[in-house]
Amino acid sequence: MKCSSVGWVVAMAFMFEHQDDEPEDDDEAEEPTRSLSPKEVTGLLRELLDADSDVRLQAARQLGDAKATKAVAPLLKLLSDPERDVRVEAIKALAKIGDPQVVPQFAQLAQEKDNTVRYWVMWGLGVLGGADGVPILAQGAVDKEEPVARAAAEALGLIRDPRAAIPLVQALDIKNEAFHQKAIEALIEIGEPSVEPLLPLLSRTEVTPQLAAVIALGELGDRRAVDPLLSLLDEKEEFLRREAARALGLIGDPRATDLLLAALAEKSKLVRATAAEALGRLGDPRAIEPLIGVLQGSGWEVSWKAAAALKEFGDIRSAEPLLKGLEKVPVPRTSDGSVSFLEEYLYRSPDVPLGVALAVSLGIRIASRIRSQLSTISAAEKRLWPMNFAAAATEALCAIQDLPVAKLLIPALQKGNPFVRIAAARALGERGDPSAIAPLIDRLKESSVDVRRNIIAALGKFGEAAVELLLQVLTHKDMQVRSGAAEALGIICDKRAVTPLIAALKDKQWEVRRSAAEALGNIGDPRAVEPLNAIRMEKSREVRSAVRTALEQIEG
Repeated sequence: MKCSSVGWVVAMAFMFEHQDDEPEDDDEAEEPTRSLSPKEVTGLLRELLDADSDVRLQAARQLGDAKATKAVAPLLKLLSDPERDVRVEAIKALAKIGDPQVVPQFAQLAQEKDNTVRYWVMWGLGVLGGADGVPILAQGAVDKEEPVARAAAEALGLIRDPRAAIPLVQALDIKNEAFHQKAIEALIEIGEPSVEPLLPLLSRTEVTPQLAAVIALGELGDRRAVDPLLSLLDEKEEFLRREAARALGLIGDPRATDLLLAALAEKSKLVRATAAEALGRLGDPRAIEPLIGVLQGSGWEVSWKAAAALKEFGDIRSAEPLLKGLEKVPVPRTSDGSVSFLEEYLYRSPDVPLGVALAVSLGIRIASRIRSQLSTISAAEKRLWPMNFAAAATEALCAIQDLPVAKLLIPALQKGNPFVRIAAARALGERGDPSAIAPLIDRLKESSVDVRRNIIAALGKFGEAAVELLLQVLTHKDMQVRSGAAEALGIICDKRAVTPLIAALKDKQWEVRRSAAEALGNIGDPRAVEPLNAIRMEKSREVRSAVRTALEQIEG
């Protein structure tokens, strides 16, 4: 399982602050293999002996890219070249060629004073991927230079050798925040052998290794961690309680339900939010009413996670509270005061991390400038929490199978808050109740682009059941309705719409003509070719672009 985006805020900030310390990768490891003729190989082997270090370097690079096995012995000699850059290029080339006999020589280079050489040794051992490199990498994991330690941890994760688990766990004691990220990811990649070495860290008093163990064990999902994680729910440190709750949710052991329900009454909003998220993962129906209870008045971060958790249950009891919560979501506005939804906010994944507390905990010893960066990140996340709630609540409503369409959803299309109207439209599309078609069409006159887009998408999900009514409104007096109907017909792709859409190509409003052209392109009927060609030179650039695309779709 890949490591989730839990809270690597400090690690990333630290890397940005110290990015000049990282050896520069010129991306040649990503270049495709280029075969060389025997004559070319012979010439490059001679160049490895050239007096000019640049010539030696370029020859080593080309031989490595070509994976020329004949070059192994000469390249091994270059590992003692007086020029550091040549030695580095020889390390890269040998790693790409993949001959395991180079490991002893790499072990010697791992003792070099030059941290750039040590970094590329760790990288090379990761590329080689053999178990023989594990002892060298284990030593590299505690290197005093952060980039070297991080490269070693990443390589250990690639090799996934069980022997790497213990040295990686031991290395978590070092005060190196960026290394912790790679070490945790490596332990997760190694899998089950990491569990036993990690478990004792849960009872440690030192923050960094204890927190790292909580994160890793949660991702590993091993039930042996449940009891010690449950005890951490009583910890005085907020971040430990929060991450323990999250880990318990990931593991999915029902023993955690009662304590997580109690955590919904925690003083800390972040702990309550994580407990709500964990309860959604556990899926115990006893959590439904308590989660509904924290939907309002608990802070947007808690409401967001509670809404996301309720999606997992799809229970009808949550419908009205979710709609009421949506009514209170503040509508983002542009500088001129107009409504702007910014769809990338509205449809953000509910997995966006609440990792600020975790980041602060990992960053106890970091520089004040990074703390300033954390404050900025925290403020940015907080501004997004209401939007994340809107997205999660909408998804939760769509997951309720027996929603009363006439009682709840159709009336919600008229509500003042646009988030409610969007949620209602999407849920109506999911339900597929034909009684919703006419009310949805009526709302195509919406002024909000975002609401209209969701209504059109919902109508498209009704398929042929909506075609007749949509055809009727292609001549509606409201331009927005005509344009939206054309878009919806383009989603449905019913051939009955071809002739009416061809007629709509002559509409007086360019928005309708564009929508009609796009719809005809989607349907792909050759009857539209001649009418589309007739308006290829029309004055609206948007229409001309839609016509060109439609003709390409139809004619191929």
